[in-house]
Amino acid sequence: MSHTASATDQGKPTLLEILEQRLRRRQAEVNKRRSSTRYPLNTGVTLAVESEDGSHRSISEAWALDFSRGGMFLLTERALAVDDELVVDLGSALWEQFSARVSVVHCAKLVGSIFGVGVRFVT
Repeated sequence: MSHTASATDQGKPTLLEILEQRLRRRQAEVNKRRSSTRYPLNTGVTLAVESEDGSHRSISEAWALDFSRGGMFLLTERALAVDDELVVDLGSALWEQFSARVSVVHCAKLVGSIFGVGVRFVT
């Protein structure tokens, strides 16, 4: 039986390890500025824009990693511009549909086509 060496066997980090390292580094930077507690969320969400009639038009899927009183941290395959105003639609079998208006405060490419996006809730 032959063995094909993986990236970690050769001392090179895997794509997941790179992503984890970058997220940990980013989280450490963000925690220094945090004014409220972050809570893990770990759920899929839909990013949408709001039309003049109040309806929501989906623009991307994302993964919400955590939230606080002030905002959320998302992973998405779409780069977003700072100050973009969006609606984050959450909903699952665990709770009713919930939508929150947000504004993008930062967006950084993490690895490959994955972007880390920080949003703040708009009241």
